[in-house]
Amino acid sequence: MKKFYPLSGLYPVRSVTVPCTIAIFCLLSSFLKAADKPNVLLILVDDLKPALGCYGDTLAKTPNIDQLAARGTKFDLAYCNQAVCAPSRFTLMLGSHSTSTGLYGLGSNLRESFPDAVTLPQHFAKHGYRTESLGKIFHIGHGNLGDPESFSIPHFKEKVIEYVDPASKPEGKLTREEAMFQNVPAPPEGMNSLPRGAAFESPDVADDAYADGRVADETIRRLTAAKERVVPFFIAAGFARPHLPFSAPKKYWDLYQPDDFTPASNPDLPAGSPKVAHKRGGEIRNYFPVPDKKDPAQIDDKTALRLIHGYYASTSFVDAQIGKVLKCLKQLDLAENTIVVLWGDHGFHLGDLGIWTKHTNYEQANRIPIIFAGPGIGTNRTTEQPAESVDIYPTLAELAGLPQPTGPQPIDGLSLVPVLKDPDARIRGHTFHAYPKKKIGRAIRTARYRLVEWKKPGAPPKTAELELYDYETDPLETKNLASEKPEVVEELRSILATYPEAVAKDNTPEAPETTSPKIAKKRIDIVAEVNIRPKVGGIAKGVVMAQGGSLHGYAIHFVNGKPAFDVRVKGEVTRVICEDTPVGPTRIEASLGPKKMTLAVKGFDPVSAPSPGLIPSQPKDGLSVGYDDLSAAGNYSSPNPFNHTIVGSRVDVGGKTSPVPPPTSRDEIKAALHSHNRAFHITNGWIRDPYIVTAPDGTHYLTGTTPLPGEPREKSDPYNTGLGETSLVGWKARVWQSKDMIDWNPAGTNGAPFSLLDGIWPKVNADAHSGDDRSQWRLWAPELHWIDHLGKWALTHTSPGPVQGANLSLSSGPEPVGPWTNPFGKELGRKHDPSLFKDDDGTWYLVWGATEIAPLKPDFSGFAKEPVRIGPGGETAKMGHEGCLIMKIEGKYVLFGTGWSTGKMRRGSYNLYYATAERIEGPYSSRKFAGRFLGHGTPFTDDQGRWWCTAFYNANVPPLTRKDIETRDLSMTAQTINRRGVTLVPLEVRLEENGELYIRAKDPAYGTVGPDEAQKF
Repeated sequence: MKKFYPLSGLYPVRSVTVPCTIAIFCLLSSFLKAADKPNVLLILVDDLKPALGCYGDTLAKTPNIDQLAARGTKFDLAYCNQAVCAPSRFTLMLGSHSTSTGLYGLGSNLRESFPDAVTLPQHFAKHGYRTESLGKIFHIGHGNLGDPESFSIPHFKEKVIEYVDPASKPEGKLTREEAMFQNVPAPPEGMNSLPRGAAFESPDVADDAYADGRVADETIRRLTAAKERVVPFFIAAGFARPHLPFSAPKKYWDLYQPDDFTPASNPDLPAGSPKVAHKRGGEIRNYFPVPDKKDPAQIDDKTALRLIHGYYASTSFVDAQIGKVLKCLKQLDLAENTIVVLWGDHGFHLGDLGIWTKHTNYEQANRIPIIFAGPGIGTNRTTEQPAESVDIYPTLAELAGLPQPTGPQPIDGLSLVPVLKDPDARIRGHTFHAYPKKKIGRAIRTARYRLVEWKKPGAPPKTAELELYDYETDPLETKNLASEKPEVVEELRSILATYPEAVAKDNTPEAPETTSPKIAKKRIDIVAEVNIRPKVGGIAKGVVMAQGGSLHGYAIHFVNGKPAFDVRVKGEVTRVICEDTPVGPTRIEASLGPKKMTLAVKGFDPVSAPSPGLIPSQPKDGLSVGYDDLSAAGNYSSPNPFNHTIVGSRVDVGGKTSPVPPPTSRDEIKAALHSHNRAFHITNGWIRDPYIVTAPDGTHYLTGTTPLPGEPREKSDPYNTGLGETSLVGWKARVWQSKDMIDWNPAGTNGAPFSLLDGIWPKVNADAHSGDDRSQWRLWAPELHWIDHLGKWALTHTSPGPVQGANLSLSSGPEPVGPWTNPFGKELGRKHDPSLFKDDDGTWYLVWGATEIAPLKPDFSGFAKEPVRIGPGGETAKMGHEGCLIMKIEGKYVLFGTGWSTGKMRRGSYNLYYATAERIEGPYSSRKFAGRFLGHGTPFTDDQGRWWCTAFYNANVPPLTRKDIETRDLSMTAQTINRRGVTLVPLEVRLEENGELYIRAKDPAYGTVGPDEAQKF
């Protein structure tokens, strides 16, 4: 359900009433009966601001666009989502903000970031449309090749930079802008060494001397051909003018007199505005007679007036071409059944604020025309409903009677159909746009105000630089009012906080960097835990941990089964080696001090040697685990991979613990919850196997594998894997509760309402456990389940030695607290990671291992039937290694399970898989991929029915950044991007047209199968 964001006192928002919604549906239904599938003509115009007669510009000569507006609905408060050609077109075609996709640049490649994206024309093609494109649709140039996948037939490409007059290219060579738009590589001296072309020309030539005339002619031919087909068409026609150069036939220049124009009245940047928001120069300097980039001179008034004249002449030229197309549409009797949309990709500065062209967050760069006309759309109407480029995709889908787009890219737009029926209806009270520089400026524009927040993604809100403009009192943006109107700033920032944090360029979301330890001139203490199984892997060899390379560094590695510690200083290696060969679980501790280096292997005598000294400077080669990534830090040949299992690793520098990224701010969590397209971090404490369940009253409960409350090693050993003898896993189940999934508070007795003492095993084996060291008791993978017919909570978990066994315990009442009973008793035995599932008929099942299942008696005192083994069909006969559970989704039984991507223990990423069946006992489908780094996560729904999955840190090294994670092979050791604590990842869950259930993480870092994946998907 879409939310409304009214600004009390800032913008009057009227939501659509139920009767109006019903009326809209009836009108749309009757239209669809008359003409099952309307055609679509999408007209894209480059650099077109609302300098149009229909938008109140008294100078503009644009009769054809004005006529289109008269037979449709125009949006007076329409804005692009980023004022740059390529990103703006991506927002239109994807329905996604650039801050959601990371596609900010002219050279951004859509398919590298979202290979499976379903664009606007693709969506129509999937539903029976023939899709065609002509002229400038996707940006082609600056390294961008467009998107052939979007259209049914090859694209009709035309020029953007074009000259007819030879004087416009005085050297007769390829100009800078021509080279960039034709993807010509830069010469060794750089693009600026190429000549500049003219900023404007006005030869006395026919319209088809220029690309836009030819695009119009070809569009007319395409419409004529489409008339003869049964298939509905989706034709996108893109026009280049009024993009620079202002090249247009003389007759369009002659529509205006030079003295019609005056220079901008506001040539100064806004008073009090931050430097990051400013612009000077830019692409305009690539054209003469504008001063070149190295020339400090400003544009003189004569040139400025000529540029403005050229912009208006170019707009009139493109208006004439659009008129030809619209006239043809009418003559072919296609107008009545064709939805026409006119859209400008962004606005254009004409010297206001001293700025030319676009590439800012200011009004002139971001305000655009959006006009809809055709069946189902009100005529001769104007609305002040704020509209965005991203809204066009869902609007066209609804107008055409198609399903709403679902991605897999994030869909940020809203359908404007209610407004096309009633111009006073409101679906939101603001628009959103952004512009990236060293910081990213995210902006909210209401009818009265614009707020821009400039900050680095992920940085605290207090670091932001702010701009606030009041268009009621200061329409020319002469002064930044952020410090004068704190109450408006606060309200607008609260809206901005509902949007997700911006992601970095080309879909790499910003996250706290996990840098290698800063070891220069510092004491180093290293801990590694490994499991050596000679019968499986043979004699131990290879690198466990390494940092640095051929000049400086260190390495823990095995030489013929013997652990060694190498330190390299100034190219020379000093080694200490244990002469014994450990097997099984092995803890290795090494240290480098100014005078001594030591190596201690549990069960053997420590060895030491005089230190070669501290590492004198920070090595360029980063920390790698399981192999040596680059040049060798020790005496071996890299990469020298380790051939057994690494359980955990840690490097402390200068006596200090490894740093942990700070928790996500409350505002960022709120924004991520709203967007439902990016993963976010909700808690920062040590936890594994997080399980979230929702109580009947809507309260969410979170539990998982945790340390005891107050465990100091949460701080001193933050990346403890929880495995081996040094595990910090405790023997109590800690529980948190939350109403909003933002604020989590301890639930039950001191936040730990269940312990192993509440289970069956210390009771039935009291003598055996009377002398136990409880610090070695471990309670793993607890889950809470509400048992409606008993009015109680059930808690399941597993436990290794010395308390060996699983528990299925019931609370005393409707709160998840004790005293607990254990109706199943000791017969439950050692069941790994038990989970519960309730079927539609009220039968409860126990699910455990990978995978067995059995129905329970109504009082949970035992099994009603013997267990059966289930699993996926196909080549992967098991779900994975652990963490299996069952859910019922879209009428199908879904078996979720956890496995390592490589199929080998603690190597690769810890992933979530699923298989589906019509019956609970199967047969199940082949194993499918739900998400990377989601292993042992819980899929669950929120109060809006949206799906999420929990995720957690499970690796042998601190979290990786998201940089290049989709293409990075992680197979050397256990690795993850999850921070320590609990991460929530949005899921897309839908039933496909073929009846198959599709479940996939929406965040690309989680939803993309890694190259280390053993199974092919």
